Amino acid sequence: MSLSHPVRLIATDLDGTLLLPDKTVSARNRASLNAAAAAGLTLLTATGRQLRHVPVDLTDLGFHYAIGANGAICVDLADDTVVFAETISAEALLSLNELLRRHVPQVRLAASRNDGEYHLCEPGYLELIPAEERLPPNWRTEVVTLAELLAEPTIKVTLRHPELSPVELLAIVQAFDLVELSVTISGAPFVEVGSAQATKATAIARVCRTLQIPAAAVMAIGDSLNDMDMVAWAGHGVAMGNADPVLRDIADHTTTTNTADGFALAVENVLLEGDHTWNQSATLS
Repeated sequence: MSLSHPVRLIATDLDGTLLLPDKTVSARNRASLNAAAAAGLTLLTATGRQLRHVPVDLTDLGFHYAIGANGAICVDLADDTVVFAETISAEALLSLNELLRRHVPQVRLAASRNDGEYHLCEPGYLELIPAEERLPPNWRTEVVTLAELLAEPTIKVTLRHPELSPVELLAIVQAFDLVELSVTISGAPFVEVGSAQATKATAIARVCRTLQIPAAAVMAIGDSLNDMDMVAWAGHGVAMGNADPVLRDIADHTTTTNTADGFALAVENVLLEGDHTWNQSATLS
């Protein structure tokens, strides 16, 4: 795929990409968003977070669309309406749980409800959350029985284990080969499960079909394994300097780290010549 195609849409991850470690946006990153919007580019964020749990005002930053839960839900920020949502069926949840109890019985589950408006978890899940990671007051979390948690469809499930790392737990769950589910990690201390139809790439592609924007005209920027599909799908796939090595290997380009305005550098690069194409002679390191 040619990288000389003009960029018309920028899709970016948040944590480790656009955001600084303190979950703020640097002045240079903010200025690059403003410049891209002024140049007529569509701005979209694709995060593993539930959209209720995003730590910045996306509308204030100029974003047009927000994709949450690793592609399970998309919101049009102009009128705060849900464009689409992909759920895990109750049947798929039961199958996942049966395999988990058989192979990793100490695992604990949590699930979202009402498009991510609130959060259910089984007994024992809260005890696996470190104090510094406690959910903020505006996130409604309720402890319920496992049967109640599994009874309804959900846009996302998170898995925690008292001993296994997210990478170790990910490998176990991927080996189940459940075709109805997608499984990933994002740098957070848990494994994230969604519908097989819900990935960042599939969600961005749905938005692009509506806007009649081809993949070749998309720049996708990320840092974690849950960004791999969108970085590989986009015509201009960019890995942050702090990205997982696996992501850097598949990206078309690598920018600097999120603490060195790597997002802004990538955006400035495509705006540099005024034709919204990647400047092959530019150095981002």
